[in-house]
Amino acid sequence: MGLLDMKNKHINNWFVAVIVALLLISVGFAVLWKSYKNHIEVEKAIVEHEYYHQNIAFGMENASRKYQDFSYVSINRLNIKLAAYYFEVENADITVDDIKDYLSSEYGEEGQLKVLNPSQKIAEYLEWYWHEGGAEATVEYGSWLKRYKIDHEDIYGNDEIFDMNENLLCMMIADFNSCSDQDIYMDFEKWDERHLGD
Repeated sequence: MGLLDMKNKHINNWFVAVIVALLLISVGFAVLWKSYKNHIEVEKAIVEHEYYHQNIAFGMENASRKYQDFSYVSINRLNIKLAAYYFEVENADITVDDIKDYLSSEYGEEGQLKVLNPSQKIAEYLEWYWHEGGAEATVEYGSWLKRYKIDHEDIYGNDEIFDMNENLLCMMIADFNSCSDQDIYMDFEKWDERHLGD
């Protein structure tokens, strides 16, 4: 084997090594890129999930999977949800204004998405709503209000509770929470018996 043959073999080996190295680098880059894209997609899915749950908990009728400001909130739905929260949770401490302030911007002061970094009040309310029976409690509380309203149409009118004037709804919530026969509205059978006797 001559010197030229050894040199060609060495060049061929070097050429193969370069090709293999480039191939490995390309595969590595492709794997990293795919991993990065998957990570971004997972983060996006988490954010969309949190927005959807937040928007429902805040009384947005057409809850989407993106940031929506306070103008999308059905104020009566929110008032009923917060009334249920106050009814269920002893130290509840959140107001419509807290939610309005929270929804005034998608990002917090430090540039982080609020939906992933809510204030303690917001976080406690969302935890109650989604993980401690709040969604069900809200539906139940709304049915109690509907029964109470039927018995007091002379005061609160004929509109559905979601269509009432906000101030009238808030007055009705306060009246219901302090009424002496509240247990009748909380038990459909008792309420129904009362109406069958009329």
